[in-house]
Amino acid sequence: MSLEVRVFTNLVDHLSKLPGLGKKSAERMALFLIRQNGDFVDKLIENIKKARASIIICSRCFNYT
Repeated sequence: MSLEVRVFTNLVDHLSKLPGLGKKSAERMALFLIRQNGDFVDKLIENIKKARASIIICSRCFNYT
């Protein structure tokens, strides 16, 4: 298996772990992300990182804050 196939398969495997995403939807999403320009993907990654760093679950009420 070539490196490119392994990288794509790894991406699909990780995306398919998202809620509501099956293997086929994960493949479509992976292809969409690969086709986008680098700026779009970089901003998506940056926003995910910012959300993870700034949004927490309240230990008392379990809502997002």
